[in-house]
Amino acid sequence: MKFAREIGPQDNRLASLDQFRGFTVVGMYFVNYLGAYAAAPSVFKHNDTFCSFADIIMPQFFFAVGLAFRLTFLRAREKHGAGQAYRHAVKRNTTLLLFGAFAYSIGDILMIGKHLSRMSFAAYLSHMVCGNMFQTLVHIAVTSLWVMPVIGAGPLARVIFLLFSGALHAGISSAWYYEWGIESRIIDGGFMGFLSWTIPVLCGSLACDLVMKLNRRDAVRWLIIIGAGIMALGYGLSCLNAANHVRAGLSTSGDIGSWLVEPPFVAPSRPVDMWTMSQKMGSVSYLTFAAGFAMTVYALFVIVCDMRGLRWAIFRTFGQNALMAYIIEHAGQGLGRLAVPRGAPLAFALAGYLIVFGANYLIMRFFEAKRIYLKL
Repeated sequence: MKFAREIGPQDNRLASLDQFRGFTVVGMYFVNYLGAYAAAPSVFKHNDTFCSFADIIMPQFFFAVGLAFRLTFLRAREKHGAGQAYRHAVKRNTTLLLFGAFAYSIGDILMIGKHLSRMSFAAYLSHMVCGNMFQTLVHIAVTSLWVMPVIGAGPLARVIFLLFSGALHAGISSAWYYEWGIESRIIDGGFMGFLSWTIPVLCGSLACDLVMKLNRRDAVRWLIIIGAGIMALGYGLSCLNAANHVRAGLSTSGDIGSWLVEPPFVAPSRPVDMWTMSQKMGSVSYLTFAAGFAMTVYALFVIVCDMRGLRWAIFRTFGQNALMAYIIEHAGQGLGRLAVPRGAPLAFALAGYLIVFGANYLIMRFFEAKRIYLKL
């Protein structure tokens, strides 16, 4: 990890990707801050029992990661050869893994250190695995390493690998992981989450193929068609929850509604299971729907940014320095909540958010003006 003064020629960047990534960072700031307040609507919180607006943010990061990974890997392979491209990818993601694991675990490490003499090694290891270590940066690194063998391959190989990873996650969830995970402290899918996070990453790599090989109009059409199909598949998978209830005799099969669950962004009325959209468990249905949603939203950025040439300075600032923005957001999040208690009315929470976001934006603009970017 290093600070860099230059990020490369601007004409070598995909404007829609930078803008989409910046939009996602801004969304992350919003849900991470506001979601901690009791007055915030549930759709802006991580509820773990349905796909809320807050839950679509992280998969959009992974979609952008997959698109950028495919793009930079192909460019590196063409310029330096496959061996150098793979070595750089391994080094980059290993560095990110180590940095993320340390950053997320430092609190657990300090806490465990006080009780280490009374803990067995198994208890220590379990606490670390089930604690805070597996969050966004670690998941990005592990998932990127997992998909690396196929990131440079053709679309069929990546689709097969995506289906294999999703099926493997569903298999282990059915066997033991779902029940274990529900009772544990894991978040964002836990240590096996990389299998299902593969879905948005490889969907992003497929989007890269479309925008780089087709004219923009055709690319947008296919992004929307494929994205809508993937969203429908994700919702269909979540309806296996309802099917299980019908088969178990917990609900009747007399009408089509008995076989359907609530749509995304609506809280469920039935007990949840491994097919329920859940960010906590990184369920296959959730990440399939979210990957399709991300692809559809990205299509809009291709239209606006690549085809019509529109840009938003705020998205550029955050999108071209996303790792720096992520670190600053996590560092300043708690400070903002000191001024506005979590039980405050929604209007006060929104005011606190605007102040914190404004301060972070000024910091990011300073780095942009000085051409300081955090790179791996």
